[in-house]
Amino acid sequence: MDDDDSVTEEPPYGAAFVPMAIADELVTVPFEPAGEMSGARGNLVRGSAYSVVGLVLTGLSGALFWLVAARLYPSVAVGRASALFTSVLLVNFLSNLGLPVALARFGHGPDGDGDVVFTWALVAMIVASAVAAVVFFLVVDPHAVAAVGGRSGAAIALFTALVVGTSMTLLVDVRLMLAREWRFVLLRMAAVGVVRLPLLWARPPVADALWLFVLAAGFPAVSGAVGLFALRRVAGARFGLRPRPSALGAFARFAAVNYVATLAVDAARFVLPVMVLVTVPASANASFYVAWSVAMLIFLAPATIGQVLLVEASRTSTRRSPILAAGSISVGLMATASIGAWVRADVITSLFGAGYRPAAEILPRLMAAGVPWAITSVTVADARVRGDTRSTLGITGTLGLAVLVPAAILVPEHGIRGAADAWLGGHLVTAGVSAVLLIRSRVNRPAGAGASVP
Repeated sequence: MDDDDSVTEEPPYGAAFVPMAIADELVTVPFEPAGEMSGARGNLVRGSAYSVVGLVLTGLSGALFWLVAARLYPSVAVGRASALFTSVLLVNFLSNLGLPVALARFGHGPDGDGDVVFTWALVAMIVASAVAAVVFFLVVDPHAVAAVGGRSGAAIALFTALVVGTSMTLLVDVRLMLAREWRFVLLRMAAVGVVRLPLLWARPPVADALWLFVLAAGFPAVSGAVGLFALRRVAGARFGLRPRPSALGAFARFAAVNYVATLAVDAARFVLPVMVLVTVPASANASFYVAWSVAMLIFLAPATIGQVLLVEASRTSTRRSPILAAGSISVGLMATASIGAWVRADVITSLFGAGYRPAAEILPRLMAAGVPWAITSVTVADARVRGDTRSTLGITGTLGLAVLVPAAILVPEHGIRGAADAWLGGHLVTAGVSAVLLIRSRVNRPAGAGASVP
């Protein structure tokens, strides 16, 4: 899918949680193929910087929100609210259908095609997330749903609305990325963290658990709806399902492939903590959860940079991926974070107490997997740009198996240390496979060959 004849200056993208602000006019410059890759690299660096700062803001504001909530509200209320909030995130993950990835790849269509693709993706996302939310809510732990009034119609409607709103935010983020309006997503992230925090001290008009859940999930969800209405002014978006884009079939196939890939690559992230939970004592699981939470927040950076790479490389007419720039940024960040974890892991015991020493011991191993993960994430993005289905599924499938199969053996025998070893070993194996597939694609592909789609 070719890019149109101009590119917009200034960047777009962010993580999932964000509110929307108004924007000034887009600044356009003539599209110059000769400088295309140089511009792509510049936007890649700029977008990556905005994204990493946004992730830091999201992580810090989220941690502060739950820390204050734990001090102000009963532990039972916090537990129920956090369980429901985690459920929203899980349903979002299960119902994404690969649409954010596909939109990043195909959202540059000429003559309004990109906006029509966005509208189709939005409709599909709303339907899928609404159905998934209702099904999930009906089978979730009844003690958790008691926080929103049980399985009443109003409770189901509230949970579904929050899931749908958060799902919309994911696509709004990508649409802003396509317009390179990064600063507005960053502003949305900051606004969510700032606005909801003072409300923790307000007298709740409803039960404590419901109030916390609405604050935690409500603002990100509302930001998706507000962002959708603001896109016309911020990014010049025009919504409609007609005329039907010629690439809609390719978009759907690409989304399906990458939905499977997303499930595979994230299987380790979701399943490994469950393995630990059902295997080790509660005290050991608490230590693992602390170290795991830190690592997972930082591991979002390479994934986000990979998404930036997918957008910027997909919009160039040559289809040559600026993978070296993305890889350098991603590897540099994760190497720095890994060294920091080795040097100052003792901060965990300083903050949480001596009982969390096991967390300080496994954090360096969890974080050491960040460097191979940086390689894997940009390699997957490059394969997606090239429409290389075999490499995309091969890399992501390898990661899931290479982590979970050893974990099934090591966790029962070695506990959380075994989990950390499986995590590190699986990422090392996957990075090796990724590098081989990347080199092979460069050797086998004729010079100047364009990207294909599955």
